[in-house]
Amino acid sequence: MRGAGFDLSPWVARCGNAGILAAIALGVSPLGIKLLTGREDLTFRVTLISLALCAFLALVAAAAVAPGRVRWFMFYLIAVALPVPILAGLEVAAIATDLADRIAPIEDSSVYAARKSWPAHFMSDARTYDVDGLRLYRPWQGDGIATNELGLRTESPRPKRPGEWRIAVTGGSAIWGTYVRDVDTIPAQLARALGERGYKNVTVYNFGIEGAGLASELALLERFRDAYALDQVTFYTGFNDVLGRYFTLRPSRTIRTGLGSLELVKAASRLTARLWPSRPVMDAESRAHIRHSNGLGDAIIAASHYCGAQRLRCDFVLQPWLLSRARPLGSEIALRRGVTATFPGLAQLREDMHAGALAVGPAGHTYDLGDALDDVAVPVFGDMVHVNELGNKAIAQRLVGIARPEIP
Repeated sequence: MRGAGFDLSPWVARCGNAGILAAIALGVSPLGIKLLTGREDLTFRVTLISLALCAFLALVAAAAVAPGRVRWFMFYLIAVALPVPILAGLEVAAIATDLADRIAPIEDSSVYAARKSWPAHFMSDARTYDVDGLRLYRPWQGDGIATNELGLRTESPRPKRPGEWRIAVTGGSAIWGTYVRDVDTIPAQLARALGERGYKNVTVYNFGIEGAGLASELALLERFRDAYALDQVTFYTGFNDVLGRYFTLRPSRTIRTGLGSLELVKAASRLTARLWPSRPVMDAESRAHIRHSNGLGDAIIAASHYCGAQRLRCDFVLQPWLLSRARPLGSEIALRRGVTATFPGLAQLREDMHAGALAVGPAGHTYDLGDALDDVAVPVFGDMVHVNELGNKAIAQRLVGIARPEIP
């Protein structure tokens, strides 16, 4: 193409190349990824990788159409910025190969039957909202999962039937049901197990909230106790309180900034943990103090007082975790090694906090289910604390024996 003696072909070609690069930049931008995948929001690491690649491509596109000396200046900027897309590419490769879990695995989602079809909605921060400091869920239904208009993953309140007995099971993500359908959560399996034993007029509600400690469980119970006309509560709890205390003892800047979610950072951290194991979190004096005074025990006392004032029949169940399983099987063996290396001292802390909680919990209503999964002959743990559908069933069977004496 020529005009007034000037050849426009190179200019048109550069504009075309710049347009292609700009289109690719838009495609890998956070907005483009949301449009292409239907995700409501993106994780920190996906957003960071996306912005890094988008910015670099935009810089190259600008250089393609820049004139004369400006163009050479843009090339210098590209050379300086080149490590950014290289690191982004390495991060993408690390994510694709699960690099951190190859070094020291702490998660194996293959044990869940529903993992491959798990809805994207429940991997998005948009699934929840906060009310008065409580985390609740936006109404949603599909793929065997439903969250109601009150923000809970359970059925909505309805008038009580004559003689009906209502139980709420509170807890964190293990009760809420990470990677399992509604019918396979612990509360749903507890309801079925009670029904099979003749308790046909008992309703079990799922009061699980991801990340909830016992204080949050109690706040949730206070908010919805009257709406659901509850008679009995099972607090299936402990791990989130232990983990929260652990991170106060071993603060991590990468977790606070979000950098801890990057696969390369996780891989480097786990490799360091394996090669140079850390010392225990606490000395003997600190451990003795934890046994006599810890937040989990204090929360049990507060919840017990509330139950007494409301005439609720309440039990406190300290949940099992990977390291409490007597004989880990299959993938659990590698997970156990990975957890032990990545979280040094966590097992000690859990032991001490649970001992303190059992000492102050109401007699006959405080239980440790550390051995609840010892007789299950297949791998059930997908990480430190979450178990699959079969594991939930085994736990529900144990909860039957705890809940049944309270039912009229």
